[in-house]
Amino acid sequence: MRKFFSDSNPVIRGLTKLADLMWLNALFIITSLPLFTIGAAASALYYESMRVVQGEEAYITRDFFKAFKNNFKYATIVWIVSAFLLLLFGYTFYILGKSDLSYAHIAMGILGVPIILICFMLLYVFPIMSRFENTLMNTVINALLISLAQFPKTILMLAFSAVPILLVLSSLNWFPLLILGGFAIVAYVNGSFMNKIFEKIQNKENDRQESA
Repeated sequence: MRKFFSDSNPVIRGLTKLADLMWLNALFIITSLPLFTIGAAASALYYESMRVVQGEEAYITRDFFKAFKNNFKYATIVWIVSAFLLLLFGYTFYILGKSDLSYAHIAMGILGVPIILICFMLLYVFPIMSRFENTLMNTVINALLISLAQFPKTILMLAFSAVPILLVLSSLNWFPLLILGGFAIVAYVNGSFMNKIFEKIQNKENDRQESA
């Protein structure tokens, strides 16, 4: 019985990881409730999720709020500006779709480009912010460049990120899943990809510095 409850037991490790993700999900939801804090909450969620992926020991609550505080300023700026632009572009896209203008479809195609690029950037910017220290502009630029360089993985992660929301929109029966762990599960799966991406980037940077 003692061996069953040992940390080396894969079942116990899995249950512990699941409990951590459920608690992370609760922390993310609570800190996102003011809405303007979603960016800081996302950076803290990814910071902890990527550590869970790597199996690092951590004090979930303490480390979450530490990351939330450290990234609050930049993450909030990025989130508010991005949300404003997405609402503006999205509303314009909707109006064009309802109009009878001859060039409406062309304009919608052009407008779709910045919408997609903002979504690409948002996917990476908070994980990058939680892991690397840089200026705000460089962080945003790096997020966009990495999203394009990792295009197949970016599409895959975006698609997976949309699954919980689409499930809830299709039926409210899925809402408890979102509350219990949906956001953290997305961050955990995406974080497994991003850990590998960031590790490759760091290795290349280290090799470049050694050869300089």
